[in-house]
Amino acid sequence: MTAQEQAIATAQEQAHETMQAPTLISSPRKGRHTFSVQEALLSDIDRGVLTPGMALEERSLAEKFDVSRTPVRDALKQLAQMGLVKLTPHAGAQIARKSIGELRALLEYVSELEPLCTKLAARRVDALQIARMEAANALCERWADSPVEYGKANEAFHDVIYDASHNQILANQIKAARRQVKMYRVGGLASPAHIQRSLEDHAAIVKAISSGDERRAMEAMQKHLPAGNSGFSEFLAKVPMHYFDNESSNPYALMRL
Repeated sequence: MTAQEQAIATAQEQAHETMQAPTLISSPRKGRHTFSVQEALLSDIDRGVLTPGMALEERSLAEKFDVSRTPVRDALKQLAQMGLVKLTPHAGAQIARKSIGELRALLEYVSELEPLCTKLAARRVDALQIARMEAANALCERWADSPVEYGKANEAFHDVIYDASHNQILANQIKAARRQVKMYRVGGLASPAHIQRSLEDHAAIVKAISSGDERRAMEAMQKHLPAGNSGFSEFLAKVPMHYFDNESSNPYALMRL
C-alpha cells in the first residue's frame, strides 16, 4: 500500500468514526456544568429529537440531566444566542421556529459563503486534506441507498472542505448557519435522484479542489447548494408547516418569496 493509499484509508476510517452517534443521549453526570447540558441539547437538535416549536421546560431538563436549574438556564441562553432556542419572558423556552423568509435568507447566506470557502480550499488544500475529502466522498457513495447515513456522510464531506479553507472564522459562520438550516431538513436527502445529483456535484467539487481550480470549485459548490427558486421550493415542500412561526402560516408570506 502506498503512502497516499494509506492516508486515504486512515482518512476514511476517521470520517466513518465522525459519522457515528449514539441512538440515545446519555444524561450528563451530576456536577457537570452548562457545557454538558448544552452539548446534550445540541445533539438532540442535530438528530431531530428536538424540533422547531418544541417546548423546553427548565425543571424537566434539570431532572433529566440531574443538575440544578442554573446550568440548564445558562445552556438555554447559549443556545438562544446561536439562534436555536427562543426565550420568551413568562412563557419559557422552545426550539426556535424561523419564518419561511428567514429560512430562505439562511440558505442564501450559506450559498454565498460556502463557495468562497470552497475557493479558498482549492487555493490552500494539502495532500492529506485531499485524501480526507476523497475518503468522505467515498463514504457518501457507500451510503447512497440510506438517506439518513448519507446525510451524515455529506456533513463530513463539507466539514473537510471547511478545514481545507484554513479560514476558521468563515468555517464557523457557515457551520452556525447550516446548523439552523439542519433543523428543517426533514428526512435528509430522501430522493434517490437528489442523492445521485449530490454525488455528481461532489465529484465535480473534489476534482476542482484537487486540481487547484478556484473558479470551477466555486461554480461547482454554487450548483450544489439549494438556494435557487426550484431548489428552495423542493426543500420547503418537505418541511411541516408547524415548524414555521405564525408569519409563515399566512399564504401571502409564501407569495412574497
